[in-house]
Amino acid sequence: MYPTQPYKIYVCRAFWTAPLTGTDDNVYGQSGAASLAISDPNAAVANAGNHEYFAENTPALN
Repeated sequence: MYPTQPYKIYVCRAFWTAPLTGTDDNVYGQSGAASLAISDPNAAVANAGNHEYFAENTPALN
């Protein structure tokens, strides 16, 4: 992070060649995302909430 540049986003080269497949909304909320990761990992990879909670690390991983 760059505190003096809060609105500037840096991306790596892989960003420009990544597929434009996007994500789905299979479940909502932290508990739903956690349950989906256990019951159907492939669906969790495509679930927008799982990406959000992974990026935020909320709740913190142990």
